[in-house]
Amino acid sequence: MAQYGEIILDYNLETESVYKYFVDYFNNPTMTKIKNTLNLTMYLTKIECLLSNEFRYLIILIDEDNLPIGAQKLLSNLSWKSLQTRTLTENHTLPIHKYNPTNNTPLNKIIYRTNITDDFSTYECKQLSLTITLLHKRDKNEYRAHGSVTNAIETYQTIITIT
Repeated sequence: MAQYGEIILDYNLETESVYKYFVDYFNNPTMTKIKNTLNLTMYLTKIECLLSNEFRYLIILIDEDNLPIGAQKLLSNLSWKSLQTRTLTENHTLPIHKYNPTNNTPLNKIIYRTNITDDFSTYECKQLSLTITLLHKRDKNEYRAHGSVTNAIETYQTIITIT
């Protein structure tokens, strides 16, 4: 194969499929660059919710880019290292994104807990090669030994990485 040139980008069909599942699940939101930190760039979008003093966000971390703070990109155009759904007290002035949570998705796969600490529970989804961390609220573990990726997403205390 080297006689035809060299591979410039390592394309992984399985990873691209997982990215597409999340894009479809969240209805491909517009993500806004918030900051660069530790060689990573953080993009987020505010998710519609009815909480009065807390806000829900879809947060992604990518390799650091050189775009200015406030730059916008569709989720489908960002290859993330980490995807998070979080409930925070911090209020970013952003348009509110709406989507319809559903179990009718390829993300509706079983996850099994592999580790538990005082602060979080870690799960694996072998079918999608995902590691999922659910942050415990108020120093207590309210999560079961197994569940689904979609249920984990909707806790809004979730950190997801592709393994």
